[in-house]
Amino acid sequence: MTAELINFLRDRLSVEEHVAREATVGPWRNAGTSRHHEDVAGPCEAVFAAPPDRGCTCIARTGARGDRQAMVDAEHIARHNPERVLAEVEVKRRLIALHEPVILRGGGGAEYFNTTRVCRSCEPPKQFPETAYPCQTLRLLALPYADHPYYQQAWRP
Repeated sequence: MTAELINFLRDRLSVEEHVAREATVGPWRNAGTSRHHEDVAGPCEAVFAAPPDRGCTCIARTGARGDRQAMVDAEHIARHNPERVLAEVEVKRRLIALHEPVILRGGGGAEYFNTTRVCRSCEPPKQFPETAYPCQTLRLLALPYADHPYYQQAWRP
């Protein structure tokens, strides 16, 4: 279960990274909050990207100008721009590295033996350390992907 969860997380982050790298470069702006974009002709009512070398480019149309829900949607889209997604992917990869498994050893002298895998960063419980991995951090990192077909309910925190 341990290696599967780490591989699952790494695969999901690779997909997010790929999509973010293929997306239009920002900075992204919500047209409802930027005077710079008010004079853009056409049906672009909500979200724009403004790459310095290309001027204004329509990214997403979320509704009619002045539609409050459209502007809320536009703000959400603009806040989750590719640069932010790439930064979040990097942070999550670092967290995964901090919480990789290590072997817990027990016994003394000739009885020294590997007992179980535990998290590199988390303190294993005194009783039943074999239940300590995957740790809560990894389980929580996987939770946003609970609707993915490869997500395992056993990972749920």
